[in-house]
Amino acid sequence: MTNHTPGPWVIRKAKENGACSVVSESKDLAGFTFIAALTPSDEANARLIAAAPELLESLRELVEWSDDMEANYPYDITPMLAKARAAIKKATGETK
Repeated sequence: MTNHTPGPWVIRKAKENGACSVVSESKDLAGFTFIAALTPSDEANARLIAAAPELLESLRELVEWSDDMEANYPYDITPMLAKARAAIKKATGETK
């Protein structure tokens, strides 16, 4: 299995035509790693793509916690829920 490009992933919009690019802010020679190019009408998809690393991380934590729930009970899942909520907001473009 290959590893995905590490996050965070962010959206960059072209000033001239509004097209969206999703890039990783990893530090390589160019200062970023290209992930995807989308049309101006695909901004919702760009948000979802950009949130993918956070969504994956929060789901992995939730599954790990669920697997170990009996051993860790009672366990405070507040930090995991906060990360999941933040990833959902990023994916959907929510501001509140």
